[in-house]
Amino acid sequence: MLEEAPTGGETDTRSRIVVAALKCFSRRGFAGTSLADIESEAGLSPGAGSTYRHFASKLAMLEAAVDDALTRADELVVAQPQSLDEAGRLSLDSMDQLEDLTRIVLRDLDQFPDLLMPVVDRLLEGPIRTVATSLSAADPDIDGDAMATVLIGSLVNFKVIEAIAGKRPGAVDEDRLLAAWTHLYRLALENPT
Repeated sequence: MLEEAPTGGETDTRSRIVVAALKCFSRRGFAGTSLADIESEAGLSPGAGSTYRHFASKLAMLEAAVDDALTRADELVVAQPQSLDEAGRLSLDSMDQLEDLTRIVLRDLDQFPDLLMPVVDRLLEGPIRTVATSLSAADPDIDGDAMATVLIGSLVNFKVIEAIAGKRPGAVDEDRLLAAWTHLYRLALENPT
């Protein structure tokens, strides 16, 4: 899917192109972004075609941008939260850092299922499986899959609406959301049926 990365100073240029592509695709969408837009955002001469030294196509840039965002997402989840509140806050903070990827997923990736499925698996299904396993281990009477979908889905939905609308749903701030989220999580553990 991705091309072999160049070495030396070429790596810096390639990285700038990937970062620029993510920003441009997030703002304008895949179809609305030109190579000149990406080149300009990366600090290269627009229209000179210098991106072709690093990528065969605009699609290759999208693939690299998504792959780079997923790599950064993997790096964000290395922290081991010490509390439910911290787990929720880390999740929201991670989604803030992945806002450009969220916009691309919502706007364009349905056209590219080979790119969409790894994003869904790593950023949505993976956390749901982790929470489901934890809940089911804590109490076998809990429907871990369903409860994890509700819990993770509420955080994702909050950030998706914020990314789309530019404001938080229900005018609820993150502290209030996290208080409600941890309360719901604890209730699920205390009263599984």
